[in-house]
Amino acid sequence: MEDYLKKRQEFEREITTAKYNGIAFTPLEEEANKLYRQILISERATKDDSFYKGYTLKHREQFEKESRIFKAIQKLPKGAVLHIHTDCCMDIDWFMEELAYHENTYFNQETSTFKYFQNAEKAEPGFKNLREEREKASDKSQFDAQIRKCLFVQEEDRMVSKENIWATFEKKIMSIAGVTYFREHFPRYLKKYIENFIKDGVIHIEARAFLGFTFNEDGSNLTVKEEMEIYSKVLNEVKAEHPYFTYQLVIQGLKMWDVNQIEQYMRDALIAKKHHPELICAFDLVQEEDAFKTMLEMAPALIKMKEMQAEIGVELPFVFHGGESLHTLKNTNLFDVLLLGTKRIGHGINLSQHSYLLEKIKNDEICLEICPVSNQILKYIDDIRLHPIKTFLNYGVKVSINPDDPGFFGYNGVSMDFFFVSFGTQLDYKDLKLCAYNSIQYSFLSADQKKAAWEELEKRFQVWCKWFIESNPSS
Repeated sequence: MEDYLKKRQEFEREITTAKYNGIAFTPLEEEANKLYRQILISERATKDDSFYKGYTLKHREQFEKESRIFKAIQKLPKGAVLHIHTDCCMDIDWFMEELAYHENTYFNQETSTFKYFQNAEKAEPGFKNLREEREKASDKSQFDAQIRKCLFVQEEDRMVSKENIWATFEKKIMSIAGVTYFREHFPRYLKKYIENFIKDGVIHIEARAFLGFTFNEDGSNLTVKEEMEIYSKVLNEVKAEHPYFTYQLVIQGLKMWDVNQIEQYMRDALIAKKHHPELICAFDLVQEEDAFKTMLEMAPALIKMKEMQAEIGVELPFVFHGGESLHTLKNTNLFDVLLLGTKRIGHGINLSQHSYLLEKIKNDEICLEICPVSNQILKYIDDIRLHPIKTFLNYGVKVSINPDDPGFFGYNGVSMDFFFVSFGTQLDYKDLKLCAYNSIQYSFLSADQKKAAWEELEKRFQVWCKWFIESNPSS
């Protein structure tokens, strides 16, 4: 038995070394990890099946108040966020205070759509000034509550099986774009959501964003140059307060476009990259994977990217969405995103059904941008305990943790995603640190920037471990 236990110990050490390759853990971290596991096991023992299933955010008030794991994760360094959509990061409290009742905000009650208009004469049919409508309301608190309800996916939205949750979700996204992308509002919106991520322990963001969405007072679109100037100005303001922080854009197009539109948009993105190389880092196509064109249908345009890169003189890597599907018998997007040379995969949860592809992704070091709360709310996983992230990590696949569309799920930052995926699949402190490491390592930061970012994070992790141990002396 003694020989067996020795072999077992060596085997366990070999597996652990392979999993956490490149990351060392100090004695302080080992102690914090042991404590984290104890508390996690203890808290999980108090939850029944209903906690993990369906719309888990319905338990938010309870775990925010009671969970030591949640409080710990709020303070945990997160590294980089590699998968968010710029138009989906609305701070709801901020929107209600700053934009909902702005003098130029109008609302269509029938469609639950907000829109900027210069004045009532310019307003489209069905739109009424929201500030004026609120003034007429006898119960203003109830009026506010109804407006808030329009801003993010509710539990009842998810549970109504006869309605496609994506239809509800995309309707929410479009409902506020007509306000947030107004040129005077957009810089404030951008700065607010960035500050929320910084507050949540994020030091780098690579955000998916459209070109040419920002609009003037008369409804005309800003030029790409003007739009990029807004990003640069806001980032300079942020960096003045947080010099360690970095930010880049992944230009996103739509899968509903025809091949010619996609090709032209890629060209526009390459030209934008040439003029703003420090700001733009990659390219993607978005929208519900099962509802629009497959990657194979879009391939005639996408395979021209290399040719256009050579012509224009810049590179713009792909970071495609893939494996976010319920139609796995006919959806072959994961094959095509790999053949097209994607550097990361957005979501990728269906890879748990593709052992050969997993092996390729592991060997090619393609990082998965996992978005656990999004996966559950959009009905790709009903029980968060069944999320495949732990399978990926244990297999050696590179994984980062991301929020996808936090504003329309009713929260800010990425702590919710770290919490649910840790609580549900029993990721410990070491696993979470590994995901943070991957988020830096597989970002588009330069080698020097990655080195500086990781040095910053290492300091923060040691501070966090000391705080965590001292805050939980009785465990």
